[in-house]
Amino acid sequence: MSFFLDLWNGLQDLLRGALEGIHGGIDGLFGVHAWGWAIVALTLIVRILLLPLASKQFKSMRAMQQLQPKVKAIQKKYKVDRELMRKDPEKYRKRKQQQNEEMMALYKEHGVNPASGCLPLLLQAPIFFALFRVLQTEAEIKTAQFYFFTSSVSLPARPDPLPADYVDPTGLGASPMNAGFAGWLLVLLIAGTMFVTQKQMMARRSAGADEQTTQQQRIMLYVMPVFLGAISINLPLGVLLYWVTTNLWQFAQQAIILKEVEAEPGGTSEQGAKRSPRKGPDTGSGVAKPGRGGRRDRSRAPGRPEPSPKPKPKPKPRGRPDHLPGGRRSSR
Repeated sequence: MSFFLDLWNGLQDLLRGALEGIHGGIDGLFGVHAWGWAIVALTLIVRILLLPLASKQFKSMRAMQQLQPKVKAIQKKYKVDRELMRKDPEKYRKRKQQQNEEMMALYKEHGVNPASGCLPLLLQAPIFFALFRVLQTEAEIKTAQFYFFTSSVSLPARPDPLPADYVDPTGLGASPMNAGFAGWLLVLLIAGTMFVTQKQMMARRSAGADEQTTQQQRIMLYVMPVFLGAISINLPLGVLLYWVTTNLWQFAQQAIILKEVEAEPGGTSEQGAKRSPRKGPDTGSGVAKPGRGGRRDRSRAPGRPEPSPKPKPKPKPRGRPDHLPGGRRSSR
C-alpha cells in the first residue's frame, strides 16, 4: 500500500515540477496566461511520450484487419443471435463460448492483442487524476487567468470551517458552473470532441463486427459524451483544458493512423467501401454491379434485384409455311 501511495505522490510531484518548469520557460512570452499554455504544452508532451503505444495500436489494428476473414469464418461457424439466445439459452452460451475460445486461439497464434488499443487511454488515467489533484492544491494555478475562459468567474460558496490554506478559485481552479458561458463552452467541447473521436473509430471498428457489437458501439457513441460532459461540470477549468487538448490530439492522431491502415493492402472499412463502390459483385447493399466496360449502372436503385435478361425472339422461317390458315397443309 505504501508503494502505491509513494507512486501516487511521486506522479503529482512530477506533474507539478513539469508545470512549473514549462511555466518558467514561457512566462515571458504569455504573461498572466502562461499557466494555461503550460497545461496545453504538458498535454502535448504527454501525448508525444505515448506515441510508441500509438504505434503499437496501429500495428494491432493492421493485424486485426488482416485476420478479419478468419474472424468472420469463426463467427459464421458459431453463429449466435438474439433469437437463439431467446429460444435456447444453453445452446447460445455453448456456441458463444466456443466462438470466444477459437477467437482467442486465433489471436494467440498470430500474436495479436485486441486490448492493446486501450493502453494509451489506460495510461492517461493516472495522469489525469494527478493533474486534477495538482490543480486543486496549487494556489497559484487556482487563481491563474486564461483569456475569456476565466474573465467571468464568480466566487463559489466557501467551506465551513474554512481551511487555513484555503484560496478562492478565481482562475483555472474554478468550476464551469462558476465560470459562466466560457465554462459551459469547455464542457460542450469535451462532449463534442469525444463524440467525434468515437464516431471516427466506430467507422473503422464496425467493419466486420456482428450486429450486437455494432449496436453496443452505437449506444456508447451517444452515452459516453453525455456522461463525460455531466461529470466534467464539477472539474476545474484547467483539467477541462487538458481534456479538450488531448481529445483534439487524439482526433488528429486517429485520422493519420486510419489513413495509413486504409492504405495497407487489403484495407477494409466502411469508408473504404464507400470510396470504391465499383468493385465486387452486387450484394444488395447499395453497391452496384459494374456494367459493360467497368462503368457503373446508374439506372438501377441500390438494393433492387438484378433484372432477368429478356428472351431473344426466335427467327421467322423463310419460304412457305407448313400449315396454311384454316388447318390446310402445304403441298410442298
